[in-house]
Amino acid sequence: MKKLTHLAGSLTIMIALLAFSSGSAFADIVIKNGSTMKVTAGSNVVVSSDVTIETGGTVSNSGTVEVAGDFTNNGTADLGDGSVVFNGTALQTIGGTTVSEFEDLELDNSAGLDLGFGVEVDGTLTLTDGVLDIDAYSLTFGASAAAVVGSFDATTMILADDVACQVRKEFTDGSSDPGTFFFPIGSNDGTAEYSPLELDFNNSTFASAYVGVNVTPLKEPNNTSLTNYLERYWTIENVNISSYTYDMTATYVTADIPGGATEADISGGLYHGTGWYVLDPVIAGSNTFFGDDVDDEGNATGVEFRILAGLGVVVQGAYNSGTDEMTTVLNPNIPLTAAAAYAHIGYQGTEFVGSIPSANIVDWILVEVRDATSAATATVAGDTVAGFLMNDGSIVGLDGVSPLPFRTIITNNAYFVIIHRNHLAVMTASAPSETFGNYTFDFSSAMANAYGTNAMFQADTSPVVYALFAGETNLSGVITYADKQPIDDDLNVGGYQLGDTNFSGVVTYADKQFVDDNINEAQQVPE
Repeated sequence: MKKLTHLAGSLTIMIALLAFSSGSAFADIVIKNGSTMKVTAGSNVVVSSDVTIETGGTVSNSGTVEVAGDFTNNGTADLGDGSVVFNGTALQTIGGTTVSEFEDLELDNSAGLDLGFGVEVDGTLTLTDGVLDIDAYSLTFGASAAAVVGSFDATTMILADDVACQVRKEFTDGSSDPGTFFFPIGSNDGTAEYSPLELDFNNSTFASAYVGVNVTPLKEPNNTSLTNYLERYWTIENVNISSYTYDMTATYVTADIPGGATEADISGGLYHGTGWYVLDPVIAGSNTFFGDDVDDEGNATGVEFRILAGLGVVVQGAYNSGTDEMTTVLNPNIPLTAAAAYAHIGYQGTEFVGSIPSANIVDWILVEVRDATSAATATVAGDTVAGFLMNDGSIVGLDGVSPLPFRTIITNNAYFVIIHRNHLAVMTASAPSETFGNYTFDFSSAMANAYGTNAMFQADTSPVVYALFAGETNLSGVITYADKQPIDDDLNVGGYQLGDTNFSGVVTYADKQFVDDNINEAQQVPE
């Protein structure tokens, strides 16, 4: 065995099949500045220890190089069109100061292989045995790279759980449908867990483009789900890809389902920086979820909501035509639980906040979703969720910003019922627009937006604003003189009172005016 080989000066060493007998090996190879190591096609070079490429050194490998030690590259990037096999028995490292560009790379070492610098594979990565830990670096598959080969599990995978790392797949410039690429990635936070991701870009435009992914075995930071979610998320970054959509398949481990969660009540979700896309429900038992025609990047994970609703509505009692907004006089006295605000109808929802999240909040409001083929047949209630009504008419979640989450699965069309504690309820007259489970609808812009005939009150003409009828304090569905009773009961009482229909902060005789003005008006929500 040759103990140490220095390739120095301007010398080119030709390592050919006939140069060494079977089993010949180098202890170490050091390629010095100005020298080249050339391995011809059909040749096999075995290095029982380390390979070091110094600054100015180059490699032209068209054969096979087996390395049992570390690989340090401070020289050439392109290492030729041959293969390099890491098959030591102790942990190995690819390091240096230059990105090492392999054609074919194989890991066959149960002790594993760590990256100490970036690596690119332009042909095939084969994971025969061991974990390829990319640490904080990038493992890049070139545009012509083939699918990763191997039988993958927690002992044979790409470890990509550092927030700074990425496994990248490059694409050929132009518009194309490049097909599926499978990322056999996983994590290790004390327990090795295999959680691969598959992406299939549909016809998209690429310009020096790549997609980069990694995985984190924690709850996604923007995930507000309380019970049913995954303690894992996959980060997807698309660079220089335009006019794209992609299909995705994410696979998690059973340990990602927190205690008390029901797997069947989890859906896939993608947080895209400003909000959520709702993807397909998980396939319970097979630990997977899908997303079709996704058109943004972000963090994919499991969430407990099936749909999100961004709705807009105005309540007559709070609206001020002088400011074109609703008053927030009640804001300091709004209770911290929705159940307290709607105790008079027996609402038992668990929504609560530690403090009212915005000074622009007008009141609590309830929203009910119904799944039906038409508005007329939307008679069966799904989830009822409490949120906050903002002074501009938007309805938001408990954080004062996000749309309302619902667990109801919509198989037909979604219709939303708005319930306020002292106003007549209304329902969407048509199915709202929807994108990736996000529904948007504004009641206030037109009378026809509420189901029925003249189901709202015109509160303003410039701008045109339609509002829920005020004065319905007992939520019987019809405004009658009986609705004056809470006003009489709390006359001259301030704070947060059911009889304060004009949102002045004090119950007065003026609150009865809405009952008189809207007498016999009835809600037209189908029952």
